[in-house]
Amino acid sequence: MDEDFQTDKWPQVIRSDAKSAVVGTWFFSGFWNLVSWPVMFAIPDEINNGNLAALAALMFPIIGLCLFYVAINKTREWRRFGVTQLQLDPYPGAIGGHVGGIVDLTSSRIDRSTQFEVTLECIHSRLCGSGSDRSRRNTVCWQARGPAEMRADMKLEFRFDVPEQLPASEVREGDSYDFWQLRLASDQPEIALDRTFEIGVFPTAELARDVTVDTSARGRKQADVELSGALADTQHAEDLRSQHGLTVERRGQWLRLYLHRGRQKGLAAGLGFVGAIFAIAGFLIPDEGFLTEIMRWLFGATGWGMLLAAFYIPFNSLDVRINHKEIRRIRGWFGLAIKREKIAPDELKELAIAQGSTVTAGSKTIIYYRLIGKGSFGEFRLAETIADRPLVEALRRQVMTAAGLQGLEGQ
Repeated sequence: MDEDFQTDKWPQVIRSDAKSAVVGTWFFSGFWNLVSWPVMFAIPDEINNGNLAALAALMFPIIGLCLFYVAINKTREWRRFGVTQLQLDPYPGAIGGHVGGIVDLTSSRIDRSTQFEVTLECIHSRLCGSGSDRSRRNTVCWQARGPAEMRADMKLEFRFDVPEQLPASEVREGDSYDFWQLRLASDQPEIALDRTFEIGVFPTAELARDVTVDTSARGRKQADVELSGALADTQHAEDLRSQHGLTVERRGQWLRLYLHRGRQKGLAAGLGFVGAIFAIAGFLIPDEGFLTEIMRWLFGATGWGMLLAAFYIPFNSLDVRINHKEIRRIRGWFGLAIKREKIAPDELKELAIAQGSTVTAGSKTIIYYRLIGKGSFGEFRLAETIADRPLVEALRRQVMTAAGLQGLEGQ
């Protein structure tokens, strides 16, 4: 067992952070509203004095109302599900082995047919900046997701395979550290379960003793079924498109991967909203000398850059066609082909899965993956913006078969 492992810091039975999250959300939302709402009384006078930039301050009370809404929903969720406990198996979680466990839901008011998704993440946390401008940034360096299995006694089981060479859990001290967390979420539309557990994971290569549900294998099998179904059946193909913006089809000797317009609309909307605020602020800042001119330029450039990205992201498409002789790729925007490329399959030296953009909302982090061909030509992207690594792994296998490649590196 790792020499840094301490049972008092990394217990085997762990309660989620739900109660502290409820208290923290109410405290933060109350403080935010207490500070931001008095601004409302000053805005009319500022506008009357010709300071239209004061309108930008309206976003702070609006954010306060959103925070109250989040706090109310977290309270309702806590009242419905109460305490949830996770028991790890093996203990501690094992790098190079398994991270698995059992979640006790016997005290929850929940329907047995509810589906649960488990997400395991290794996160690197570091302080950025200097002086009073320092802030902490968390980066997900590895993630696995899959369905948990409900037992007859209202307990959930899950188990993930964890690759070697990942960092172990560290105490949250200092400027930089790594930690592991497990997120459990249900598919209920109204009051959904959403709990997070921080767990100890160390390079012991231990395997689970009692948990038999192989969540990693279930995720891979589910992705293979999803992809093979999309290739054979129109309804499955439509499901794949609605969920991932992806169409996969065979046309004679060709395998076609088509990523439609309309992907990452939430990211584009967020960029557009923030970009509009920056652009408007840059326009409204009064020109009172060199420093304010620099501020106007910085705000305006940042805002318009975000707006351009927000306009490009949801309207671009990617059409890739593969057979034994060549791989073609067409990048489109608003239905127009803006870039055409092709390579021979034997030019590929590696077919790798890489992390792309990351979107975080509350406790949930979505990682979008890319399938990239590498060779002397550089990089050749075959798929992107797919928030399901097992699906990208299944796509990789389909591409290798269609291109007549075997044993290619990059898994």
